[in-house]
Formats: sequence, structure tokens, C-alpha cells
Amino acid sequence: MTAPAPRLSAHSLKEFDRCERKFALRYAQHAFWPGTPPEVEEERGALALGEAFHLLVQVHALGLDVTPMLGALPDADGRLTALWSAFKGSSHALPTAGERRWTEQALNLFVGGIPTFVRYDRLVERDGKWTILDWKTGRVKPEALASDWQTRLYRFALVAAGEHLGAGPIAPEQVTIVYWEVSSGKPLPFAYSQAQYEADGRELAARAAHLQHPFNPKLEDDPHYPANRGHCKRCDYYSLCNRVEADLAAPGAIRAPTFL
Repeated sequence: MTAPAPRLSAHSLKEFDRCERKFALRYAQHAFWPGTPPEVEEERGALALGEAFHLLVQVHALGLDVTPMLGALPDADGRLTALWSAFKGSSHALPTAGERRWTEQALNLFVGGIPTFVRYDRLVERDGKWTILDWKTGRVKPEALASDWQTRLYRFALVAAGEHLGAGPIAPEQVTIVYWEVSSGKPLPFAYSQAQYEADGRELAARAAHLQHPFNPKLEDDPHYPANRGHCKRCDYYSLCNRVEADLAAPGAIRAPTFL
């Protein structure tokens, strides 16, 4: 049986940039591995906080009372309550007359024959102008987000497939993505253009063409999916790579076996 084709998303594209071999293991071979390096535990806490906040916003968008859920979610340090208070006091809590909103809206498309997926925290359309809102529960880095795959793919997908939302074709100049830092209320907007749309389309098509190459996990370094060895120390897939890196384990430590 042939494995399903890898699916492109902002996250998988970032994984491809970080380490092509890890991308292939996870998205081409679908080898999910439970190992989690201790260095990322803080990141996991931040991720859980973000997921809880997004859930509250989604429930609120349905017109439901979030009070019971807010009381049930873990919030020992009060950060979730603080974020929710900031949201409730913002213009995003209630719709403005004349605008249409979509919350947690998924959009599917094909790029070069490869399934591609995005999920928008919120889409807002008003007078033919489209705003992609993305909630950031941590600090944002403008210089990094300008070229981030989320910025590029989310805008590209809305232009390429947004007509399926029932509003007709969408031009790049109609689209802006706004990252909203919840704790400070600061917006970080990135407009779009036809030139950027075409450049994103070319690079995404090149990635899709690259993914037509088969992946051989038994090769120590598949030439089509080389490993980024500088990333190994923080990678939960390292024991699937059929390599022995002396600096990955302390002297005398027992390494996890490979199963390929």
C-alpha cells in the first residue's frame, strides 16, 4: 500500500526548513515518535496555554458562556485569565456592523498536487477587504514573522482558495494578515501584493515538486531528504535516523534502539 502524500501546512513547511529528514519521517513515512527532549518542556507549556485560549475564543464565537470552561481549564499562574480579560476588553470580542467573521476556519487546497491545509484563528471581511487575524499568546518577533511560512501560506491560501468561502475571487491586495499580541493588544500587520503572491506560489510549487521524490528511511542520509545535524540534540526523531552521534548522549548513557 502506498503511503498517503505528505500534507503541506505552515508547521510542516517549517519542519522541512529545519530538517528535511525529520519532515520525511513525520509527514512522508508517518512515523510518529513519542520522545520529547527536556529542553522543549517550556515550549509545551506555552503551546498548552495558546490552545486553551484559542478554545475559549472559539466557544465565545459560538455565543456560549465561557465561564464554566475558564474555571475548568488549568490556570495556576493566572495567565489564561489575564489573556481572556485582555481579549474581552478588545474590539475583537464583538463583531462590527457590516463585517463578516469566520472563527477557526479551515481551508483546503492543492499545491502542485500536494494537499495543503490552513486553519485561520479568525477571518474578517468588510467592504471587500480581508483580514486574517492570528492570536499570539506569547511575544511576537516582527522580523521573524515577516518571512514566516504562516504569514506566506495563510495569505496565499486565502487568495488561491478563498472563493470557496462564498465571497467570490479574492485579489492579493485585498488581503492583510494581522498578528495580535493578546497580552499587550499590539497588532502586527502584513499586507499582500500580486508580486508576493506569485513568489509564494513559485516556492510552494517547488516544495511540492520536491515531495514527489520517494523517501528511503533505511539510508543513513537520503540525498533527497538530508538531515540537519545541528538540530539533532532537540529532535524527538533522532533514534529513527540510523545514525550514531557521539554528542547526542552523555558518556555511558544507553541510547534508544532504532527499528528500521
